[in-house]
Amino acid sequence: MGGSEGGGGIGIGPNLGGGGGSTPGSSCESLMFTTRFVADNEADLDGVSVGDTVDLVIAREDPNSVIFITSEGKKLSEVETSQKIKLIECLRSGHPYTGILTEIDGDYCKVTVNHSGKA
Repeated sequence: MGGSEGGGGIGIGPNLGGGGGSTPGSSCESLMFTTRFVADNEADLDGVSVGDTVDLVIAREDPNSVIFITSEGKKLSEVETSQKIKLIECLRSGHPYTGILTEIDGDYCKVTVNHSGKA
């Protein structure tokens, strides 16, 4: 059937819009998830409370790893999510993500991650 397909890659979803298709940024902006982690060092959670935000960054020591860091720059844990590949792709494209801590129990934390929305 007429037309050509794009080269390689994974389809993100159906193109229901007709003509222009979607840009990679649009799916990055809608990426959100909730996950849990155990802090690498419970002492790094001192002064951190439910409702605080953490940033998600690609780890310097492993470019295929994303970590949660506090506003003071302390590494809390590696991010584990089924959407990790997309998250890394979006971070590498300059999309910022922030997590909001929704539960802290000792070194166990639950966090909801959203695109930071800086357009």
